[in-house]
Amino acid sequence: MLAYLTQHRNRVRVILVEQTDRLYRNIKDWSTLDEFGVSIHFVKGGTIIGPESRSSDQFVHGIKVLMARNYSLNISEETVKGMAEKARAGIYPSCAPFWYVNVDGPNGKRVITPHPTDGPVVTQLFELFARGHYSLKGIVVLANLEVADKLAVAFLPSIPLFASVGGAGGGFLGFLSQSHGASV
Repeated sequence: MLAYLTQHRNRVRVILVEQTDRLYRNIKDWSTLDEFGVSIHFVKGGTIIGPESRSSDQFVHGIKVLMARNYSLNISEETVKGMAEKARAGIYPSCAPFWYVNVDGPNGKRVITPHPTDGPVVTQLFELFARGHYSLKGIVVLANLEVADKLAVAFLPSIPLFASVGGAGGGFLGFLSQSHGASV
């Protein structure tokens, strides 16, 4: 939105937004929008803030911006805390990555397991690479030309696949990508 406002600085005079926390996520955004000199109409609250607004309205708006920033930071903190708690409990803290599926595990906890058909194929690709049978580019070719028809979901350029060998201390080997080949 800021890029659009920059390009159309002389044409845009009003911004409609539901409420403060939907417009601002940080103080810099507030400052940047203030420099544009536009009027901001907050539909839910029925208020208008602009260059002609009274100082008391600007003050209240500033408090709402700080509250929106706090709200955004709090959501981030709670998300990280929740994911860490899941990890401590032995639960994968997000949706299952490519070639895995979410299933109900013991004690009713959601866990991830290898996808019944895609998992073994992807495991084989990583094993071939780890044994030195194929270069990273060779694995990409194999995955996209010979194996993709066996996968329920084909390897797409937008899905990065990470390879790691050597257990917990293993090194990052690279991305597998159809359009860009291998990058290490």
